[in-house]
Amino acid sequence: MRVFYPRLTSEEIIARLRAGVLELERSLPLIRLVLFGSYAAGSYTVGSDVDLLVVHKGEPRVRGQHGSLKPTSPRSPDRAPA
Repeated sequence: MRVFYPRLTSEEIIARLRAGVLELERSLPLIRLVLFGSYAAGSYTVGSDVDLLVVHKGEPRVRGQHGSLKPTSPRSPDRAPA
C-alpha cells in the first residue's frame, strides 16, 4: 500500500485561511472561524478535505435553509432519538 500526503501542510492551510479571512470579512460580519477535522488534528491524508466552520452575524434563517449543509444521518434533526 502506498500512502500519499497532500501538497499543503496544516501550517500552510492555516496561513492561506488567515490570508483569506480579510477577503471574507469584506462580505460577511465574521464572529468566528473554526478549523476542525483531520487538518486541525494533524491526521490529514491525500484524501482529506478542509473542514471549516464560519460563524457570522446576519438575519436568522427559516428552519431548513442551510445553504450547502447536508444532514449527516438519515434521521431528521427535528426528531428526538428513539
